[in-house]
Amino acid sequence: METRNFVLRALGAADARALADDMRDVELRSGDVLYEPDYSVEWVYFPQTAVLSVVNVMADGRTVESDTVGCESGVGVLAALGSAVATSRTFTQIPGIATRLSASKLRLRADLSPNLRRLLVRHSLANLAQAH
Repeated sequence: METRNFVLRALGAADARALADDMRDVELRSGDVLYEPDYSVEWVYFPQTAVLSVVNVMADGRTVESDTVGCESGVGVLAALGSAVATSRTFTQIPGIATRLSASKLRLRADLSPNLRRLLVRHSLANLAQAH
């Protein structure tokens, strides 16, 4: 599978094959909301050409951007691995293409593949470190 996304490029061959049939490229328009706080994460997105914004929503409704995600990363990964809800709002800042994968399919594969789980957790931790 051809991909610009660094996380998808780092997949081992067996994991890439196992997930390939469930991955779909989708077009994201500017302003498309992918996640809202406290809602379940159904899909994980790996931007190819799109750029996503992750914002924290405060009690008074104001927002502060905590992360900008492009082809170097993905969104929804930790929530998918833990069957958790989103903690932030994520929306499309710059329109383009992202590869979408069912959160449950990713979780099931990660449960079978220690290498995939390790890759996703290490990547997510590195992403969190950059946001701080």
